[in-house]
This record gives sequence, C-alpha cells and structure tokens, in this order.
Amino acid sequence: MAKTTSKHISETPRGPLTGSNPVNGFQIISIREFNDNPNIPNSIRYNPHQLYFDLIIVFTHGSGIHNVDFIDYEYEPGSVFIIKNEQYHHWYPNPDKNGFLLFFSEGFESNFTEGYTSLVFSNRNLKLPKPNFTIGQLPGQQIYFDLLDLVQRGFNRSERQILPFLLTGFMVKLEEDYLNYYPSLRFSEKLMLFQEFQSLLQKDLKSSRNGRYYAERLNVNFSQLNHICKSISGQTLKQYIDNHIITRAKIALDNSTGTISEIAFDLGFPEVGNFSKYFKKRTGHKPKEFRKKLVHNLPQ
Repeated sequence: MAKTTSKHISETPRGPLTGSNPVNGFQIISIREFNDNPNIPNSIRYNPHQLYFDLIIVFTHGSGIHNVDFIDYEYEPGSVFIIKNEQYHHWYPNPDKNGFLLFFSEGFESNFTEGYTSLVFSNRNLKLPKPNFTIGQLPGQQIYFDLLDLVQRGFNRSERQILPFLLTGFMVKLEEDYLNYYPSLRFSEKLMLFQEFQSLLQKDLKSSRNGRYYAERLNVNFSQLNHICKSISGQTLKQYIDNHIITRAKIALDNSTGTISEIAFDLGFPEVGNFSKYFKKRTGHKPKEFRKKLVHNLPQ
C-alpha cells in the first residue's frame, strides 16, 4: 500500500493559525483575513491541499477560477463552494477576491444546529456530486451576505448564545437554495442508492473498475445504476468511475511518498504500464510527469 506521508504539501493550518479560535468545531473568517495572515504558508495559498474539515466558501467580490479535486470551476460574487473533509482544493492568486470562509469540524452539528440535520453538510461525509452553485443576483445575494455578517459578529462576540440560531438559519437557507439548484440531490431512494454506490466505490475500487460489478453488488441492473449516476452527477457510470480513479490517482501522486507501482496497485492496476496509459489518456500526462509538475510548481 502506498504511504500517505506528504513530501511537499503543508497541512492546512488549524485553529488559531487561521486567525480565530474555533468554537465547538466551527469558525468563520473572511477570505482577505485568510490571505493576509502571515501564518498561512504559500503552499496553502497557491497549491492543492487536502482538507481535514468541511469548508464552505461564499464569494462576495471578485471573479476567477477555484479548483476542487483538481477540477477548475469559475466563480463570481454569489458563488458558493461546499468542499468536504478529505477533498482537495486550490486557491489561485486574485487580489480582488473576498468573501466568507466557514470551517466545520466533525461533530459541530450537535453543538450548533438546534436539532437540524442537513443533507448538504452531513451527507454521510461523502463528497457532493456538485461542489458549487450560485445564489443568484442581488438582492437575493445580499440576504446571504447580511446573514453571514451576523454569523461572523455572533462568532466574534464574547457572548455567543445567538450563534447557533444564526448558523442554523444560514444552513437551512443554503440547503434550500442548493437543492433548488440541483433538484436531483433531494433526498430520495435514488440518492440513497447513489450514496451506497459512492461508499462501495471507495471501498472496492481495488477489486473492480467495471460498472457492472457495482450494479451487481447493489442488486440493481447496470442501466438503472447508470441512469441514477447520470441524473445525480451528470456523468455516466463509466465517466464517474474514471473521474473518481483519476482524482484518487492525482491525490496519491501529490500526497504520497509511494512509488508509481504502489499507487497503481492500490487503484486496481496490477501492471504499472496499464495505469500509466490509463492516466495519460485522461490527463495528457504520465503519472511521473504529473508528480514532477506538482513539485516544480510549489512556491519557493
């Protein structure tokens, strides 16, 4: 098994290093506060790094590109990103960007959400098929921004009794708008089956990359699982499995000291040559080239 010790990626700063002390697994700061904090190393500012918490980014100013799991997404004022624990993300330099960063550690719901359980935030801690959406134009955006201002004020006050109510209000509104944006992600038997497929893929990837294997394990036919995968993720079953493998491969190449052969074996490729061809066909780079590119792009 490939080792997971990183050679060149700094760990995401914890707690006070981000500029504020977390409260019961939650904290909120502005993007500019984060960027101006001298405790944040350049390897976090400008390179892919893995999260150990759930992160919500709400952009209020600027437009550009933000990267989640090595995929670029455009953002503008009103763009929201929901990035789950263990996913990667990557800030690109942009002095004009600002907004809110909300950090959620495991277990925060029991302290903050007044009994409200969120599909978007909990979701069995599986990454969301769609990591971003837009909350629309003004004045709808302003409601979000004003609510987050109140959350930040409640967080920064010495008396924080109102914070759970403000945060719950934000979460309820965020989930409502997110699910209006992606109605296929509303709770349903299809979504439950898709989540079971996600969990099985994480566990059994080394055993098979074939969609029919997962359909059989889930006691559904291939066409049914393919249809559900496409309706929820926007990708066919094969595309979803391929993208999952490539993401896992990029993470391993970036955050592992293991050899290419070890990484290939962990991803279900007994022959490293087959893995190299598979990776190059979908990324344009051989695994070694991709790893070197990451290292050379690190700021000095």
